[in-house]
Amino acid sequence: YGTYSVTDSRITGNHCKSTNADINICTFDCRRVLVQDNIVTGADTPSSPGTTGGYGIAMYRNSGFSAANAGEHVITGNHVYAVDGTGIYVQSMRDCVVTGNLVEDSCSAQADTTLTVAGIALHDSAGCVVSGNKILDSGQSGVGVTTSVTNANKCVVTGNQIENCTTWGVCVRGVVEDLMVSGNTIINCVRDGVGSYSDVAATRVSVIGNNIRTITGGGYRGVYAAPTATNWTIKDNTISDLSGGGQAITATSTTNVVDGWSGSKTFEQVMCVDVAVRLKTRMSCKSVEERLAIQLRPTFVAVETPEHVMDAVRFT
Repeated sequence: YGTYSVTDSRITGNHCKSTNADINICTFDCRRVLVQDNIVTGADTPSSPGTTGGYGIAMYRNSGFSAANAGEHVITGNHVYAVDGTGIYVQSMRDCVVTGNLVEDSCSAQADTTLTVAGIALHDSAGCVVSGNKILDSGQSGVGVTTSVTNANKCVVTGNQIENCTTWGVCVRGVVEDLMVSGNTIINCVRDGVGSYSDVAATRVSVIGNNIRTITGGGYRGVYAAPTATNWTIKDNTISDLSGGGQAITATSTTNVVDGWSGSKTFEQVMCVDVAVRLKTRMSCKSVEERLAIQLRPTFVAVETPEHVMDAVRFT
């Protein structure tokens, strides 16, 4: 299923099954598309391992299309399973919400070389929220946030359940800025629970209130900020059961702040997806829901104070 250059469209209630398609559901250069309650399976890469294709759902903007006219999509309530590549892929978009989806058995053949490959992946996208999703048995990362451009930033990954990933639970890659990773449960991943995988600095990343356990790869960490990463805030995470001498947290830059990783401190859950939507769109939650005719399910982000929310997730 493909849609090109449309606004205020809906793709809902479809069952897309294929054994010979690169993408099950795809939009190109679209704005405000609701993708809801679809079942998609079987997308494959042109070759195995291939670097492109195999996407369950892809929201894509071509390089020549205006960024101002692409994005504001909502992808919710979908079941994506048994796809060769990324389950849900958001590329060069702004202000999208990916919430309440089930992604299983993704990334079985797509190589994580030129593009990030994950159960849910944001690439060169800004102001997006990934919340309340269940991501199981990814052949690569659970959630990937990556960018090669400086204006793709201010995203939130919160309240997701991520289990059984072959690489990272949440992979941060490229010149990512102003990212919040909070309140996620990450279990049984081979590599770092939350990891910065890049020679290019990711900066102003907050990793707060996550439950990370059972890292099976020897020597990997609960949270890893690469030496180039700066101004990370890592606090109030619960990290346990690391294999082969792995460290709970590795963050070598003196600009990073690490505190309370054992989870012994309490925190207030004061921000939810609808608040994030309000901050980004400058409209009420009710207006957002009326526009898209859906009820966004609140998913809480773990933070200490409302002031911290405004500092860490500033969508202005």
